[in-house]
Amino acid sequence: MIRVLSIIVILTLLGGALTYHAGKPRVLVLQSYEPDYAWTAGVIEGLDRVTRSWSDVHLNAHYMYTKKFSDADSLRRAGVQAGNAVERWKPDVVIAIDNLAHALVMQDYANHPTIKIVYAGINGPVSAFGYDSATNVTGIRENRAMGPVRDAIAALRQTGVASAPWDGSRPIRIRYVMDRSVSVIRDRPNVDGFDWSPLVYTASVAVDNYPAWQEEVRRSEGMADIIIVTNYRQLKRSDTDAGFVPAQEVMAWTEANAGIPVIGMNVFNTEDGATFSVGASPIEQGQVAAELAGLLISGQAATEIPARDNLQFLVSMSQERLARHGLMLPQVYEAFARATNTFER
Repeated sequence: MIRVLSIIVILTLLGGALTYHAGKPRVLVLQSYEPDYAWTAGVIEGLDRVTRSWSDVHLNAHYMYTKKFSDADSLRRAGVQAGNAVERWKPDVVIAIDNLAHALVMQDYANHPTIKIVYAGINGPVSAFGYDSATNVTGIRENRAMGPVRDAIAALRQTGVASAPWDGSRPIRIRYVMDRSVSVIRDRPNVDGFDWSPLVYTASVAVDNYPAWQEEVRRSEGMADIIIVTNYRQLKRSDTDAGFVPAQEVMAWTEANAGIPVIGMNVFNTEDGATFSVGASPIEQGQVAAELAGLLISGQAATEIPARDNLQFLVSMSQERLARHGLMLPQVYEAFARATNTFER
């Protein structure tokens, strides 16, 4: 009799535990890229600032690895696998980061009756995914740091006797060189259409492979005073070699051979080898996305939670590369970079 009662107690406790866990909200973090990608690592840090305090939430993550494997077949497989993860996990909320998570998977869940979506890291209009009219979607936009980049370039000064354009005798000319990855191509019209004055925006050019990149970098010196960059991780080695050239190899060559400074619009561009960079904060993207997800799992409707614009930008700079070009930024930029551990000597 005692044994029967013990079994009943155990089953009752187990049943209660299963019911408790089954009742917990389920949140899936769907990352377009891989966890060791600098941007993704920053997003994870931001997410962790909020989710570490979640005690009554089932949290899971799925990485799509679309930076490392971005050919058509790999993207198709990544989309299928991520879609399977959503169907298998059956989340209440999906926090989906960066464009491909939406283009390959989550746009199919716009207006879904049970799954709510929080987006972050989207370049370009969210209407591309049907989110502008969806009732189950909110998020934080990732607007490029065009204004802060423009202001930082305009603030550059020569360390010695100033010459054009740093002496103010003519406007500073900039040229945008990029690969053909989805996010930068989608965002290209925003960069092209931005009011860069008092700078002169000469052109943007997108290339498929490393030799074409090298050609455009060399051409830029005669056309501009500054090259701006965002992404270069999807440059094929050549027309006959589809393997991608490592980002740091691309930027080391670019900085050494451009003849003019290379300025990034992602904070990690400096880590790769750019002169300095000003970019949207990945930490803010992750933190705000988690905060919005918390509102959804607390019972608020997505339609009651307005989407937000990013407000934070980070500065990263290389003192050595600035000096190599005979340039300096106002001290406040260096102070900011040192405070955020993005200053390189």
